[in-house]
This record gives sequence, C-alpha cells and structure tokens, in this order.
Amino acid sequence: MNGHSHPDALFLQAAEVTAALAVAEDLFPAPGAKIRELVYTRRSLLFNAWMTSIGHKSPGVAGVPGAKPGLPLAPANEQVAEIAKQSKVAMSTAKP
Repeated sequence: MNGHSHPDALFLQAAEVTAALAVAEDLFPAPGAKIRELVYTRRSLLFNAWMTSIGHKSPGVAGVPGAKPGLPLAPANEQVAEIAKQSKVAMSTAKP
C-alpha cells in the first residue's frame, strides 16, 4: 500500500498503475501494449464482477438494471488467473 487514506484510494492506485503502464509501454515497446491490454482487461473484469455482486446502483455501471452485468466473482477470478499467466509470458519477453 502506498499510504493513501482517501476513500478513493483504490481508484488513485489504479490511476498510478495506469500511468506506470504508459511508461512501461515506452520502456518495453514490444510487449508494452499487450501488457497494458491485459491489465485493462483484468481491471474491467474484476470491477464489473464486483459491482454486479454488490448490486451497485450508479447509472451505466455493471449491476444496474439495463447495464450489461459482470460475471459472477468465481468465473471472473478464473479469467483473471489466465490473464496473469498471459502477463507473465509477456513480461518474460520484455527487453528494455
């Protein structure tokens, strides 16, 4: 944890990760775009699964009537595990 005490600390950390990914893409041009895509996919899967599971009510967010629901948490976590494997492969090919 980086010491954020703001209620939106996880959002702030996600923003920091996004900024770091942009730098990573510059440092590792070959797998950088792939790594960024995998991170965004992972984040989206988990966000939508969580919002659906808690029944979040913000308009346009997964879990709200009329919005596309996220996966149940267990299948989402299975997909995240597969994304982690793909990320490791992409990182192993990274050369600065």
